[in-house]
Amino acid sequence: MKKILPFLVVGILVLSGLGAVAFPEDKQYNLEITESLHFSNPEEKNMGEYSGVNLDEATSYLMESGKPFLPVVTKVYTFPIGTKIKNVMVVFSEVEEQILSKPINPAPKPVYRITAVDVDKELEINETIYSSSELYPDCGYSYRIGAGLDNSKHVIFLAVRCHPIRYSPAENTIYYANNADIKISYEEPAKPILFPDEYDMVIIAPKKFSTVLQPLIEHKNSHNVRTIVKTTGDIYSNYIGRDNAEQIKYFIKDAIEEWNITYVLLVGNIKKLPIRTTHPFPDYYYYFELDILSDLYYADIYDEYGDFCDWDANHNNIFGECYYFVDIDGVDLYPDVNVGRLACNNLLELSTVVNKIINYEERTNGQSWFNRLILCGGDTHPGWNGYEGEITNDVVAQNMPGFTPIRLWTSENTFNPKTINHEINTGAGFVEYSGHGFEIGLGTHPPNDESWINYNFYHLFGLINRYESRVESR
Repeated sequence: MKKILPFLVVGILVLSGLGAVAFPEDKQYNLEITESLHFSNPEEKNMGEYSGVNLDEATSYLMESGKPFLPVVTKVYTFPIGTKIKNVMVVFSEVEEQILSKPINPAPKPVYRITAVDVDKELEINETIYSSSELYPDCGYSYRIGAGLDNSKHVIFLAVRCHPIRYSPAENTIYYANNADIKISYEEPAKPILFPDEYDMVIIAPKKFSTVLQPLIEHKNSHNVRTIVKTTGDIYSNYIGRDNAEQIKYFIKDAIEEWNITYVLLVGNIKKLPIRTTHPFPDYYYYFELDILSDLYYADIYDEYGDFCDWDANHNNIFGECYYFVDIDGVDLYPDVNVGRLACNNLLELSTVVNKIINYEERTNGQSWFNRLILCGGDTHPGWNGYEGEITNDVVAQNMPGFTPIRLWTSENTFNPKTINHEINTGAGFVEYSGHGFEIGLGTHPPNDESWINYNFYHLFGLINRYESRVESR
């Protein structure tokens, strides 16, 4: 391989602070982190009309539709809350070049609504990029900073995205680095930032649900999860915001800073407790079509400076905008509190769910069926590398020692409504599903096959296991 000059190194100075939550302004400590990375040689893979490029160390891929599908290596660093990231630099070395046999495959368009109808997966290329000899991506690295929760600690996250492989489409040549050195300069606050420690969890609910929630509150408090309830009426009367959702978010901010809560439980469907409609447009094709409901809005309280993050930096009342993969509204997506929702419509539904939660947490441990782990998956993206859902299932199994995995996979012809219901009815401590979801259910693909195998809402009528399962989906 021919040696070439190292990648262009760009140092970017970023000043950040978190004064909005009373972070101290006195003396800070100047510190530095350095880390060296080594990359294996890339592997060219035949993908028909195109070539794929694999890298063993890849943590993700560049996914801008129509542009080259290239591996990314991301390193995430955490710092104490109040830390200022001063400078981030990545230097690549031992850069070599390789001419490919075919152009690199373009990233596909995202599919935002999956139904039982086949979707058009024909690859389209960005002619401007693919006709250029300029390297893609145009820089060897990027990074972003955000505030979030690491287990129960409020921290600053720094995610450094390295691009050890860059591509010249007109030359059909990749330039890849064997090594990279990451250097981070930062300042920690002289004094740790602490919040008063009053409660662990706050439940937010309409007042009419308060009585039914009382057994759950007592149950949580008896198990050392200090819990308090706050009604939506109280919040709307005492907090100012552009709408009810923003009023609730301001209350959650206060609950973090005054009580040090780490859990928020929202109770009620979206007609009884609002949800935020967000607009992450991946490109112009979706600009007027895509909206996503998300309770992550309530979890992402702070921006990288410690200010209240309203998910609307340009103040146009359109939340969580992302256009051509550029974040418009300053959303870092790191949760600052753990948020869940019991989407109950009435008192009977809520009573049933509360009873199930208490029963699960008090009586399931040690039951004969509890150590069963049901794993449901298939080939999430036919034609890509491996059967993604099944790979995810195996990762879950590896991280849950002591559980017996029950694999319901399309590759083994065991992913179907009848078998899923049978195994859940037998009992399981956890059920994990990895694949697609849509309005009336979920579904995935057989190996390298665009057809669908679905589990729809009406299949739920076949579940009669009472208290014997807990479901997680991805």
